[in-house]
Amino acid sequence: MNIQSTLSGTFIKTIAISIVFIVSFLWGWFVPAHVVLAEKMPNPGLHHSISSQFQEVQHYFNQGLLLIYGLNGEAAMETFQAAIAVDPNCVLCYWGIAYALGGFKGTNLEPHRKQLVATALQQAIAHQSYASPAEQAWIQAFYDSFQGVTSVVTAMEKIVSQYPNDPDAATLLAMILMDQVKWQLWTVKGELTTIGHRILVILEGVLGKYPNHPGALHFYIHGVEPQHPEWGIPAADRLRALSLNVAHLVHMPAHIYLRVGRYADALSVNQRAMAIAAQSASHYPSTSLFSYAYLPHNYHFQWHLAMVTGQKKLAKETAQQMADLVDRQLVRQPGYGTLQHFLALPLYTKVQFGQWDEILTQSPPPIDLIYWRGVWHYARGSANLSLGKGEAAFQEWHQLCHLIHHPDLNPITMWGVNSASDLLKVAAAVLRAKIAVQYHDWHRASLMFREAIDREDALKYDDPPAWTTPVRQLMKEAYDSP
Repeated sequence: MNIQSTLSGTFIKTIAISIVFIVSFLWGWFVPAHVVLAEKMPNPGLHHSISSQFQEVQHYFNQGLLLIYGLNGEAAMETFQAAIAVDPNCVLCYWGIAYALGGFKGTNLEPHRKQLVATALQQAIAHQSYASPAEQAWIQAFYDSFQGVTSVVTAMEKIVSQYPNDPDAATLLAMILMDQVKWQLWTVKGELTTIGHRILVILEGVLGKYPNHPGALHFYIHGVEPQHPEWGIPAADRLRALSLNVAHLVHMPAHIYLRVGRYADALSVNQRAMAIAAQSASHYPSTSLFSYAYLPHNYHFQWHLAMVTGQKKLAKETAQQMADLVDRQLVRQPGYGTLQHFLALPLYTKVQFGQWDEILTQSPPPIDLIYWRGVWHYARGSANLSLGKGEAAFQEWHQLCHLIHHPDLNPITMWGVNSASDLLKVAAAVLRAKIAVQYHDWHRASLMFREAIDREDALKYDDPPAWTTPVRQLMKEAYDSP
């Protein structure tokens, strides 16, 4: 379906593309002989011609650009480094390092990273005599935007205007626009925003000419999945058929397959993505973006698929794997409260599958991990209630409500999309409604389930959903129970 004639739906997706790098790069602008070159992919999946006489460098650049489209800035940077080790005059490889570092964010960068971006762009400018006119335009536009002469959007628009047949320029423009609106293309009422419309028009333009462009396929899937996943089925199928070696791009069709009920296909592509990611896992420390976000996302998806398809064994195993991936020191650092959600997944799983004894014998999480502790109270309340211990369930509900109002909970979000407080408010309303059902307080049950449904509906779009088991389903189960 053509988006240019349609303006409806809801999408709020953010995993901000904040690139956290664990490699130490020496900015003398040579790469020492001891640097281990990035492993070559057999199929980079795209071709963007650059001014280098070395086929190896062209291959590395294609690979680095693909990794940027796959949101793996760490691997992209290593790949561009490898290209420069072979050809120090590869102008766009310096651009690639700057972009992978998050240079398109301009003043929003951390100071040390901003300096690295500046150095990379200076080297690109210094090597412009080796560049084609198109490459010079790319470098100058990006340099001007980084210096504040113009906005990065205006700079990329200029490139797209100068080179309308360059699919990568258009795709990067769409990527930058998506980042600037924090991937919020749809309103809470399900209507496509003006900028969301523009983004999808850009991506449709690329895919109209280059139907297998991996970057455009990736971002188009993100753009349509919340309200019209059916629009993304052809894109998902084509991206899957490319058989790329970038885990996130291999995983992406699962976003569409999940939403349209193709659960087996979603599980299949996601498991292949997990296998690819596992090959690189030992390369990154637990504090890298790859380890705390990129790798767990695939596990999170598998867990959700197992939950919605009733696969208890797979759900339990995956939830525990997720929890085991969490660095217990990193989770306590400001800005990393999201990781508490991963620690809480085993509890959510046990609630879904009614493993009440396991819940009640589980030790309490540390009190400073307040969201996880709140989920523990929710799980214990659910367990006690199911075992006929209404008063004990009520006490757990009181403890949960107390934590909801604790100031330490306020900064915690699920990747900046939904707050931990909002999730615990859904949990508290569900638990209170189920308590009311057990005591045959039907008026209270109706009010609390209504509150839980409204709170769930108010959650911003995320995939997997922040609240896994739909409240409406929980309400039916509660009313159907003897």
